[in-house]
Amino acid sequence: MPRKSTQPATHFVVERYNWRAFLGGLVRLPGSTQVASFDTYEQAEKACHEKEQAIREKANPFDPRKPFADVSDMPEEIYLDWLQDHNIVLPERKKGVIDWSKWWAKASKKWKPAQKQAAWEPLTKSRYFRVVEKPKRDVGYAVVRIDWAYNDDFHYPAAEGGELLTVYRSREKAEAACEIENQKQRKSWGQYFGADMNNRLLPGADPFEDRMTPPTDGALTAEDVPFCEVIEVELELP
Repeated sequence: MPRKSTQPATHFVVERYNWRAFLGGLVRLPGSTQVASFDTYEQAEKACHEKEQAIREKANPFDPRKPFADVSDMPEEIYLDWLQDHNIVLPERKKGVIDWSKWWAKASKKWKPAQKQAAWEPLTKSRYFRVVEKPKRDVGYAVVRIDWAYNDDFHYPAAEGGELLTVYRSREKAEAACEIENQKQRKSWGQYFGADMNNRLLPGADPFEDRMTPPTDGALTAEDVPFCEVIEVELELP
């Protein structure tokens, strides 16, 4: 009788790298966020590609404060040859230096889709999603209370994470519990909760999504911010 395999079943997970807004630019921090899981690599790769393309429509891969080597493993001169091979007008070099960020912001608006795809291809250090094969596990939905800190002037969100309140097997139940807690906190704080994003994203927010626009006085009220959020987590059950 053939022996049953003891290898755990796996699936393919699309993860988002941990890019965060910082001083007007983006930095990639350690870790990643699970976005979706699929039974086959082909399904996951398709979803990953679609999400990557959506980000590339908005993102500028270059940061004026960072060297070219922080964006690509390809040497700068070879990348220039690559662009020329794809009929892309090359950037000007002023005083021996190319302002890649400024060039991209202006030039990419005129590119055809194939040219933009070609320009992105060698920029291997500016990736936003990946596909990872992982053991299949049950998923839970954690309700987490966001930590708001106070600096004697206004409240601001601390680092990602917070206080775990409870975990549900159903997203719908978790979202309902989260909304109840949000309403409870908003009612408790009322008009006395003054917050400022301090040039930061809310915990768990996607840096490429539209940011919350604060009122003209710069202060956010309790109605403008979440006190809880729902985070998807993998459960290690016996």
